[in-house]
Formats: sequence, structure tokens, C-alpha cells
Amino acid sequence: MKKLFTIVLIIIGIASCEPSQKITGTWKKPDFQPKTPYKKVMIVAITENQKNKTYVENTLADFLRSKNYSIVISSDLFPPDFAKGKIEREVLVDQIKKQNCDAVLTATVLHEMTKEHYVQGTSAYAPYSYGYYGSYYGYYSYQYPMVSSPGYYTEDKTYYLETNLYDVESDSLIWSMQSQSYSPVNLESFAKEYASLVAYQLKKDYQQKK
Repeated sequence: MKKLFTIVLIIIGIASCEPSQKITGTWKKPDFQPKTPYKKVMIVAITENQKNKTYVENTLADFLRSKNYSIVISSDLFPPDFAKGKIEREVLVDQIKKQNCDAVLTATVLHEMTKEHYVQGTSAYAPYSYGYYGSYYGYYSYQYPMVSSPGYYTEDKTYYLETNLYDVESDSLIWSMQSQSYSPVNLESFAKEYASLVAYQLKKDYQQKK
């Protein structure tokens, strides 16, 4: 019984640690190699939510800096209300030149899907004392209350994201990653897991020698 209980705990632990995000596809421009290794990358999270934009950009910056990339984030260059409108090309290009960035990394949510489903109520025996399970007489002699929880409806949200890396000199897309985030608990956990995926895949698909 003890061994079975331990196995159940292990299974529950594995399930609870299952990542809520996964990479669904990547692409790399064939036979492309920059003339020199990138020195500075600008990060642009494309969203009207300034709080989310700033947090995601900073989290991405922290992870990429740990991979020896020099980073500039757009939230530091443009005013908060700038996110509500489209950045004009001339303005963006001008800032890229001023910051001496040779690559641009963009991040955006392509699609959001919400699915409602019913969670069935649960029931379980709650014995007054574990010892009563020790014999059939104990089990027969005592009545165990049934503890139940009612069912309820819940919403699951799935976000489909796209991350692109552009070479400034050639003004071309050189790397792209699409990923999926399933019902993130909060912005902090989402951003950290997302940034970790981006940093990992960049290193795997487009690692530069410095």
C-alpha cells in the first residue's frame, strides 16, 4: 500500500511539472550567415498592453543576456502610449541606427483560443481514523462520511505565439519560431517559460560564435 501511494505521488509530481508551453515549429533562412556576429539585438514585443509588453521584453532580455547577447528593449525607447499605435518605419529604423542594433527580435500573439469545459465533481471517503481500514470488522463497524465537491465550468485559454529574428543590414527575416502557451498561471510564469524557450531554440538553431 505504501509503495502504491509513493508511485501515485510521483505521477502527480510529474504531471504538475509538465510545461505549459511548447514549440510547434521553427524556421531558419537557408545558407544565411551575417558578415560579423551580432553585437546588439533590439527586442520588440508587439502588443497594446504596455505592462505585458515591458515585462515580456525585460524577461526576454534577461535570458538572452545570459547567452551573451547585448540587448536593447523597445519599452526603454518609446513612450508608454506609443504601443497603442503602429510604430512608423522611419522612427523604428532611426532608433535601431542610434542604438547600433544589428538584429531585431519581435514577439507577438498570433491567435488566442478559449475553450469552456465542465469539471466533474469529485467524491472521496474521509475515514475518522486510518486504523479502521486495518480489518474487515473495523471497516464493517464504522460508517465513513462521503465528502463531495460539486462540478463547475472553467475556461482554458491557448495562446499561439510567433517570434522572429531579423537581420538589420539585409532587412530580412532569418529565423522564426512558433509556440503554444496553454492556460498560463500568470504573466511572470508565462514570460519566464517563454523566454527560456526562445533562448534555448535560438542557441540550438542559430548559435553564433563570439
